[in-house]
Amino acid sequence: MSKSLHVIVVEDSENDALLLQHELRRGGYTVVAQRVETADELTALLAEGGWELVLSDFSLPHFSGEEALKIVRAHGRDIPFIYVSGVMGEENAVAAMKAGAQDYVMKGKLARLVPAIERELRDAIERRRHREAEAQARLSENKYRHLFQSMSDAALLVAADTEEILDANVQAEVLFGRPRPELLGPPSAEFHPLRAAGATLPAGPIPESWECVVARGDGSTVPVHVRVSRIALGDSPVLLALFRDIGDRKRAEEELRRLTVELEERVRQRTLELEAKNRELERINRAFVGRELRMIELKRLIRQESATPAQ
Repeated sequence: MSKSLHVIVVEDSENDALLLQHELRRGGYTVVAQRVETADELTALLAEGGWELVLSDFSLPHFSGEEALKIVRAHGRDIPFIYVSGVMGEENAVAAMKAGAQDYVMKGKLARLVPAIERELRDAIERRRHREAEAQARLSENKYRHLFQSMSDAALLVAADTEEILDANVQAEVLFGRPRPELLGPPSAEFHPLRAAGATLPAGPIPESWECVVARGDGSTVPVHVRVSRIALGDSPVLLALFRDIGDRKRAEEELRRLTVELEERVRQRTLELEAKNRELERINRAFVGRELRMIELKRLIRQESATPAQ
């Protein structure tokens, strides 16, 4: 069953816009698309609402992808924005990601387009769910407490200005191997999960997500994926830090690497064996050919001798 997708295409070439729509239809989408070439057209469409995705060329005659990205972000809705460009350059691509674009796809490599869109749509849904969860948490202390404690990830509330850990849920106690009183309090050299990423909060904004290794109470370590968002809770800025144990994933990745190395070694050994066998076959063939040549020469000499009259 096809999936409906409402997409704005910021593109001066109608043919390129049609090509993008064709690629989406090939990926299983029923596409409702509108092509725009100017800032006013884009702003008007965003005001209508209902759009799920923006695909934008990087450079247009009367507009630019950078301007389009600013307009979409200023609009306030979390709409995935993906550049689709023929020439963009690594420096521009990096700047675009920092400015808020979710991804970029080269026009010559449109096979990446549908997977990139599906990933960003899933992420947008996840972000919306996360924001909704935060909104519910702000309704009341009781609702916040219930939501905080029922999170499947280990969760910490951290004061953005002092780095003090204000609260921890049950999953945090399990993940870090420490009772809640040991988790709470001002940062220390011994334990502070956010510092494990090398981020110091007063020096500037910390990343939204990263992977790192944190220490547990028994001295062991655990690899985690950290996701941090700023929430409104009282009068002080607070960070909600979610920690997900990725040990199983890391072990699976390591096992995959090990199996890959093992397979490559087997292939190498098998190649060496085949090469050795081929060399032996070549040696046997040369010996056989040499023997055949000697037999032919011997027969020739015998015939020659038989044909010579006796004196």
